[in-house]
Amino acid sequence: MDACRDAIPVWIMPRYLVAEMVVPAPGRYDLVIVDEASQLGIESLFLFYIAKKMVVVGDDQQISPYGVGVADAAIAGLQQHYLDGIPHHHALSAQSSLYGNAKIRFSQNIVLREHFRCMPEIIQFSNDLCYASNGTPLDPLRAYSGNRLQPLVLRHVADGYRVGGAQNATNPPEADAIVAQVVACIEDPRYAQATMGIVSLQGEAQAKLIERKLMEALDPAVIEQRRIICGDAYAFQGDERTVIFLSMVAAPGERRIGALTTESARQRFNVAVSRAQDQLWLYHTAELDVLSDACMRHRLLSYMLDPARQTTEESEQRFDSNFERDVFRCITERGFHVRTQVCVGDPTNHRYRIDLVVEGMQGRLAVECDGDEWHGPDRYEHDMARQRDLERAGWQFARIRGGDFYRDPAKALEPVWAELDRLGIQQGGIDKTVAEPPLPAQCEVLDSGGEAFLEPDAGEPPLATAEPEPAKPRLADAVEPELGQPIPAEPLPEEPVEEPEEESSASDPPRSSQSELSPERLRATGETGARAAYVAFEGKAGPDPRHANPAQVAEGLCRIIDVEGPMLAKRAYDIYLRGCGIRRMGGELKRSMNKALQHAIQKDKIAKADESGKGGLVYSIVRLTGVPCVILRDRGPRDFEEIPPSELQLVARRLAENGGLDPGSDVHLRAVLDFFDLKRLTVQVGTALLDTLGRQYSYVDEIIGESEG
Repeated sequence: MDACRDAIPVWIMPRYLVAEMVVPAPGRYDLVIVDEASQLGIESLFLFYIAKKMVVVGDDQQISPYGVGVADAAIAGLQQHYLDGIPHHHALSAQSSLYGNAKIRFSQNIVLREHFRCMPEIIQFSNDLCYASNGTPLDPLRAYSGNRLQPLVLRHVADGYRVGGAQNATNPPEADAIVAQVVACIEDPRYAQATMGIVSLQGEAQAKLIERKLMEALDPAVIEQRRIICGDAYAFQGDERTVIFLSMVAAPGERRIGALTTESARQRFNVAVSRAQDQLWLYHTAELDVLSDACMRHRLLSYMLDPARQTTEESEQRFDSNFERDVFRCITERGFHVRTQVCVGDPTNHRYRIDLVVEGMQGRLAVECDGDEWHGPDRYEHDMARQRDLERAGWQFARIRGGDFYRDPAKALEPVWAELDRLGIQQGGIDKTVAEPPLPAQCEVLDSGGEAFLEPDAGEPPLATAEPEPAKPRLADAVEPELGQPIPAEPLPEEPVEEPEEESSASDPPRSSQSELSPERLRATGETGARAAYVAFEGKAGPDPRHANPAQVAEGLCRIIDVEGPMLAKRAYDIYLRGCGIRRMGGELKRSMNKALQHAIQKDKIAKADESGKGGLVYSIVRLTGVPCVILRDRGPRDFEEIPPSELQLVARRLAENGGLDPGSDVHLRAVLDFFDLKRLTVQVGTALLDTLGRQYSYVDEIIGESEG
């Protein structure tokens, strides 16, 4: 590659390839251009060495190297020992960037002010947070279409809660709400070509949780087509999406919500918000009263609640005359955002200066104050030529003559108000014409770590009738059940009613009554290996767990497990709560149900097994004491995730032995699904089946051994 260097005039490559392929020597390249330099650490400083000239492009208001796990004291010791006497040696640290070093060492700095990516309402948060305070506010130049998406959408998740420590914090209800909204947006024609991203504002665990849920709710081809990525702000540096969903994660509770006030936090919030081109969603549980005023969360939530341009402080502006000051006061008194002495153009290309610029979310208006002292007749032609140049660049002008203003200020300002109204520039700058976004989709959502519960469509009232509604088609397949895809949840009744029948194929067996299959028959079924019809529990199992003691709830769980066990504990919880008219299982309810199940286990009424290896009671397989560990049954109303792994493994092993199938092959896995009348083998289901086949259950080995004997 080095021998080819002189034959190829331009090389474009990532920094690590430069280090691998180029023999370092002074002046190896006439010009080196470094893009996204704020993300490169001091390991990239060798680029200075190999370049005769250098252009460094970056933004020190975006994410810089964060040096996690590197002790500051150790770095300071190395700097003092090895770099003593070297200029700017404090800039050589784990948190320093190539851009930061270039800014120190290079004298010429060109600020690019025009912003083309985001809608003005979106980038204004970053403007207020980072750029305007530095004296370099961005000028949003996105053109407005007549049917644009609502740029800012705020959603409060009232029942949200946080689980996990600071490094692995998750908020399952926020994750569920985002997944439901993503599904709804994908089905909405207005989002036909929209790409999407989900950003966790606190760690990566929430992003991973949302990603797992999306893989269950959407076809992988849709995820790829929409370029859906879930991650923290670092995952989106240098990237962009049409729509970005933000999850704040933080929630009031036992843990105190810390304040994010550091420079790195400010950079992360700037990057997270400015990745959205057309629409930004913020899902939050915590409200302003529980957040520190200095926290980045508080600043973002405050802006989303009232996304208006901030009124301008007169003390921060510069005026060339008292006439400009008086006009400035008249405009700002109406709540408009005004900048003074605004420079347009670069120093080498006729930099022009505008007296006043009134800015809103949807545009800007240049206001020229023609006072006799500064703009006499001899300057008229010059002013008109300057205005024509700027109008060709897209500027709109309103002019005010000093004599007219001081004779009748109200009349002199009428053209200004008329132009502001024509351009759609409001005091707050909020666009009232955009359509409301779609309501969240009605789908199965997962609690933390994969626990499922049902949530009705937002805004849909609970059912007031005891008559079951017909089952709705699945999101991904309206013809036949599709494995690995969620089923839209029916709104649950306030009172215990007969559970609606779930969608089934023609081969699904009819449901049996509770009395048709006793524990004795189950035991016999387990021994013989015959397949029995699945019996579903119906009705109310016990009292409301929010008001009953654990022993009473435990008796109700035993009734459910007596009919459907061995079963996933989560399914038993869901059936119990549905019977009480409870629509969803939050953190407090989950703890109550766990206490009740633990009580039954301690009383030796229930036996449990951690067949999935996930740990915890919710994922365990539970059965009445004395009932066989494995019972072969039809799928019945169970989802794939609700079938005990041991039951899946028993079916898989018998099919492999009796049918001569290669264990783990696609043919083998499809045969297992056919046994349970499941139609499609997705990547997620195939992975779960292979994991199940690789586990060892002694009771499955015993059954296989008895059948062989």
